[in-house]
Amino acid sequence: MKTCTLALVLLPLLAACASAPSDPQADWDAAAGRKPEPDTLFSMARIYVAQGRDDQAEAALREVVNQAPDFVRAYEELAHLYVRRDLVDGAVAALEVGLQHQADDPVLLNDLGVCKLLQKDPAAAAQAFIRAAALEPDNARPRANLALALALQGRDDEALALWQQVIRPSEAAQNLELVKQAR
Repeated sequence: MKTCTLALVLLPLLAACASAPSDPQADWDAAAGRKPEPDTLFSMARIYVAQGRDDQAEAALREVVNQAPDFVRAYEELAHLYVRRDLVDGAVAALEVGLQHQADDPVLLNDLGVCKLLQKDPAAAAQAFIRAAALEPDNARPRANLALALALQGRDDEALALWQQVIRPSEAAQNLELVKQAR
């Protein structure tokens, strides 16, 4: 009797849980025409970069920004890719477009400053580093980069003071001497 009662209670529950069997081929075919999502493309691009397949990485990153213009990490990755390929102007362009979508991104601003240093424009670099440092006051990187930009402009006292905020005074003095020799 208990078995019959249990079966009568469970039968409707089991019937409600049952669903039509899925056709894996039909599921595959239905998904085959869809474009990859921006997150997936971004992950693919990073894999391509790691494999040294820069052309495929660039194509994937361009597709990311076409599909999702506010996906700022894609602009950062594009810039890194361009710098590695010695295409600094392209890197600057990618970062500037990214900054049009997210003007207060400290990573994009810091990277823009680095690119401006590579273009031998320390004044423009300093402006980017100032903005990045203001957005992330606890991050030493934009302040150290700003010190370099200032030193390259001959603003040695300011550069030294900034470097001393982020590294030991002896290292700061060494950095300044290296920049003086390079100017």
